[in-house]
Amino acid sequence: RPMTFAECARDYVANPKRKLRDGGKAGRWMSPIDLYAIPAIGNLPVGEVTADDVVRVLRPIWKIKYPTADKLAGRIALVLEHGGEVHGIATDRNAVSTARRRLGDAGHKVENIKATPWENVPALFARLDLEKYGIAAALTRFAILVAGSRMAELRMALWEHFDPDNQTLFVPASKRGHARRHPLSPQALAVIEF
Repeated sequence: RPMTFAECARDYVANPKRKLRDGGKAGRWMSPIDLYAIPAIGNLPVGEVTADDVVRVLRPIWKIKYPTADKLAGRIALVLEHGGEVHGIATDRNAVSTARRRLGDAGHKVENIKATPWENVPALFARLDLEKYGIAAALTRFAILVAGSRMAELRMALWEHFDPDNQTLFVPASKRGHARRHPLSPQALAVIEF
């Protein structure tokens, strides 16, 4: 039986040679595919997915959730490409670009979220009830307490990067910078223990 789109997508993320974005987590990468593509085209043989099918997947979210739709379109293209390159299946590699042209301009405008003025940070911090809002509040509190760090550094931090004995967070060198250590206050350490 031919490989389905869903099987090809799962095979794509399971391939150890693939470098996934979104922190390299297969679940995060698959999330828009699982939510929008698999219900619509998951059972189709990957070699039979057409531009019409991609339009059917993207149309409901194209104008209202454009960033997600754009991400999903790119991932569908990668799955189709994977089916062709790895499994030798004749896939329509132009299906996504054709679907994008058919859907037209989404009219998406990027709106920046205003930063909280520094005078209001204590009140914001107090409203971040850990019991009520859980991990989201804990992460936001931690970001406030570790001033000078980038959000990506905090999101991608691993347990081995934390040194409670020396009250520091080690940030490994990346493409953009050098390795460094951020001091952690007792309050930041308490958030980690949450």
